[in-house]
Amino acid sequence: MRPNQTRRLTRRALYLAAALLLSYLESLLPPPVAVPGIKWGWANLAVVLLLLEGDPRGALMVSLTRSALSGLLFAGIQSWLYALPAALASWAVMAGLGRRFSVVPVSAAGAIAHNLTQLGVAVLAARTPGLASLLPYLATAALVTGVVNGLLARLLARILPPPGGRPIIP
Repeated sequence: MRPNQTRRLTRRALYLAAALLLSYLESLLPPPVAVPGIKWGWANLAVVLLLLEGDPRGALMVSLTRSALSGLLFAGIQSWLYALPAALASWAVMAGLGRRFSVVPVSAAGAIAHNLTQLGVAVLAARTPGLASLLPYLATAALVTGVVNGLLARLLARILPPPGGRPIIP
């Protein structure tokens, strides 16, 4: 393995470890509001930072691996039904928007895509269209948590050591 490949793999592994730790910490806290499916989304900071660093492939790997491992460790395998499609949708939206918009709206859009995907899966899995009534609450919560996480990502990008010696955000 070449030094650059080793450095990239190591960086991705560190982001995955941080995302798993944040997932665990989040699982210990009560949800921010009493609506099913609303979480802080702190683990997504790792994905956003990797996208900021110009590593969409690493961001996808961390997002899917973290979702799978978090489900296995903290929520149960059945959570994969909701977590994996939502992680993929969130990554796709953020990776698609990342070069055109700043980190805050990209993070917010990813959070909204995540919640809408999970809601869609829940409606299909439970065969209960009434669950769609949660849409305004989930979208609003995603907007708020996505903006907060985008601001945190911007701050972290300024203080973390840059990959390859170049700043993530000037």
